[in-house]
Amino acid sequence: MADFNKFGRHLMAGKSKKAAKVDEHGTLIVAPPKTASNKEHLQRLNYLFHLSTFHTIANDQDENNALARMYAKNLDLIQKKTKSSLTPGLKRRLCKTCQRTLIPNKTMSPRVINESKRKKPVNRVLVLDCVCGRSKRFPIGKNPSYKAHAEKGSNLTFFQK
Repeated sequence: MADFNKFGRHLMAGKSKKAAKVDEHGTLIVAPPKTASNKEHLQRLNYLFHLSTFHTIANDQDENNALARMYAKNLDLIQKKTKSSLTPGLKRRLCKTCQRTLIPNKTMSPRVINESKRKKPVNRVLVLDCVCGRSKRFPIGKNPSYKAHAEKGSNLTFFQK
């Protein structure tokens, strides 16, 4: 019996003493990776988006928003070239046709419409009309508390400080 205990302790000595962390729901808690493979690309995309937004808001003399649109176009090209995915919130803020950053009452006009016959609140649609004429439509009546997977607060964020 004593030999068995020695043998068992010998096997346990080679294993890691860190136990897996599990929360009360049985979900395995894993630390986020220390490095992400495309961190530099994501930082560059974020910087270009902020530049585009700043120049759209701050530059009142340029009605075409040429510089802001150039930054947004570079953002789109780099995103495609590096095969990085943008968050749904960021995609919603860019016009695919004219490459403008969509800012209410500046480059787009928001409105809520209900085209159903009975005008049920379930059928409401948010329409964002860009200056170029393109419209984006988002259904908002069915589940007002709906959030995309990337927007949920429970997901891991890799770049927290």
